[in-house]
Amino acid sequence: MGLRPESPSATRSTEWTALLVESGALFVLQRPDADRIVAARRIDPVFADNLARAADAGVRILGRRCSVAWDGIRLGGRVEAGPE
Repeated sequence: MGLRPESPSATRSTEWTALLVESGALFVLQRPDADRIVAARRIDPVFADNLARAADAGVRILGRRCSVAWDGIRLGGRVEAGPE
């Protein structure tokens, strides 16, 4: 088992705290006929509940368009995203 941190560090704790405060989840939308991303509660209610809890706790839920082609993957513009 690996334990983290290996030694106490005020700087490391501060960095991790900042990282946790600024956390987020990014979802990508490949469908051109959709304009937002929400949890599919009917398919996975546990995921929908957990995503709602994360958003309530301050985790940013982000959405972007995405296109996939033979020559690469391109991240597009922002779209609304959230638990519901």
